[in-house]
Amino acid sequence: MVGVGVHFNPFVPHSPLNQVKYGVIATRALQTDLTSWQHLYISGRLHKPVEILIPHDTILSLQSHNLRAAAAAALLLLPHTFTEHELYEAICRISYSGDVRMALAEDPNKISRIVSGGFHHFRALYRSSLQHFLDSGCLCSAPAELSAAGTQSDTLMEQESSTSSRRFLLQHLPMSVLASLSRHLLPTPPYLPRSPLASHFREGSTSHSSKMCENPSSPTLKQPSVATSAAALSRPLALSTSRKMLCAELAAQLARRVRLASARQAIAGVLAAGPAHAMRYLSKKLAKAWMKT
Repeated sequence: MVGVGVHFNPFVPHSPLNQVKYGVIATRALQTDLTSWQHLYISGRLHKPVEILIPHDTILSLQSHNLRAAAAAALLLLPHTFTEHELYEAICRISYSGDVRMALAEDPNKISRIVSGGFHHFRALYRSSLQHFLDSGCLCSAPAELSAAGTQSDTLMEQESSTSSRRFLLQHLPMSVLASLSRHLLPTPPYLPRSPLASHFREGSTSHSSKMCENPSSPTLKQPSVATSAAALSRPLALSTSRKMLCAELAAQLARRVRLASARQAIAGVLAAGPAHAMRYLSKKLAKAWMKT
C-alpha cells in the first residue's frame, strides 16, 4: 500500500482558469479507516461536511458510525461547558492535530475558518449524533437550533461529567483507539479476543483500487463480541482514569495517528507526482498559508 492507501491527483484541468483535485481509494481501505481510524485520514476528512455524489448504503452506514465516534471523541476532549462552535472545532481538530502540513504549509486558522464557513452544514451533519448523546444523558443541554439548520448562533452547551457518561462516550470510539488507551492508561489491560470486525477487514487483498460508489461486501456492524469488547475496555478506563488523564492520552493517541498518516501520505505524494509537481503543490500551500496569517 502506498502512503495510507489514497492516491491523489491535485492538478486536473477543469476549466481554463481552474484545476480540481481528486483521490482514489480501495473500498476495503475506506471501510477500515471509517471503522478503526487506522490512519484517521479519509475518515478524518469525512468528519467535515462533504457532498455525496452517489449514495452507497454500506459506506453511508459506516460513515454514520464515523461521525458518532468523532462527536464522542470531541466531547471527551472538551470541558464541562463549551459552545457549539467549539464543539465543531474540536471535531475538526481530531484530523488536523499532529498533521505535518499544519507545521509547514497550512493556514494556522484553517480549523476556525472551516467551521465558520460551514457552521450550518456541521449542525446538519451532527444533529443526529448530538441528539443521541442528549437522549442518553451525556449532554445536559444542546442548542435549540439543532432543529433549524439554517440559523447560526454560538450557543453554550453543557455535558455530564459523571463516570457513566464518560464510559458511554468511550464505547463509541473505534476499538483500536480504546485498545491503545487501555495499553497506556491501565496497569493491566483486559484480555480481548480477536475482533471479528477487524478480521473481516484484514482478510483479502486491498490491491484493487475502486471509487466510493463500488459495492463492497457489507461488514457486520453489530457483532456481539465487538460490543462486549468495547464495554470491557470502556468500563475500567472510565473508572480508573481521571478525565484530565484520559483527555490528554486520547489527544496524544489521535495526534500520533494523524502525524504518521500525514507523513506517509506526503512522502507517497512526492513519489507519485514527482518532485516538480510536489514542489508546485507545496509552493501553493505556502503561499495560501502566508496570505492568511
